[in-house]
Amino acid sequence: MANHGYLPQNGVATIQEFIDSTYDVFGIGKDLGGFLGLYGAIIDGDLTKWSIGGPKTAVSATLGVLGAPQGISGSHNKYEADASPTRADLYGYGNDYKVILSYDPSTANYDLSVLIPFRATRFQQSIDKTPYFFNAPFSGVIVQPAAYTFIYRFMANKSAEYHEGVLNQDVLKSFFSITGERGNFTWTEGYERIPDNWYKRAIGDEYTIPFFFSDLIDAAVEYRNFLTLEGIWERRIASLALISRILQGGVYNSAAMLQGDNAVCFAFQALQ
Repeated sequence: MANHGYLPQNGVATIQEFIDSTYDVFGIGKDLGGFLGLYGAIIDGDLTKWSIGGPKTAVSATLGVLGAPQGISGSHNKYEADASPTRADLYGYGNDYKVILSYDPSTANYDLSVLIPFRATRFQQSIDKTPYFFNAPFSGVIVQPAAYTFIYRFMANKSAEYHEGVLNQDVLKSFFSITGERGNFTWTEGYERIPDNWYKRAIGDEYTIPFFFSDLIDAAVEYRNFLTLEGIWERRIASLALISRILQGGVYNSAAMLQGDNAVCFAFQALQ
């Protein structure tokens, strides 16, 4: 959005600028845009504004709730999470912001019937291959699904014939600044753009918080492990499955939490 002037060119925006720009460009409900803008300002900014990249001098370093504001690129397990549809896990590749082209699922329409199974694949890949993978209650259970559902809900090209939109590869490549053909893709950082002849969600059909939770629940019904809390101790995955067990009427066994500093480590990560 910054490339088109909807956000400041320096990548730093106020809460209100995030609300207005996401509504104007994608048709994001102002309740959802407001929550995301406010959360970003509190967790990754200086309470009034935040960066869509890394740390910026325009964001006060003294007002960060969790220390010097790091922007969304430095928000691992706070705003950004592992098992991203396009980005690497932080502890798998050393960064969490560069596009990994090998994650592209080839299809004519990247709707939720494609993206949700793809999320399940990425989730398992992270568990299997990332030694410090962590699926936190907020950044994992709540934010991670947004990374997938938002792709289709926001980027799909809407029309009278296709009310929810069609998201083909050309549209997706434009939004993610990818050129070339399958097998020879190139990602050019910073050249993301809104495609030509592209139409956002209709007025009155904004993507709101209830809409998002409906998508989240639908995915969790099909893939229960999405609700699993994953913590790492001694370089191994220890699946807590807290939410799933509560839903099934079970009682959580806290014995593992009493070992060493597991409880402190997990609590700190969970709060993020």
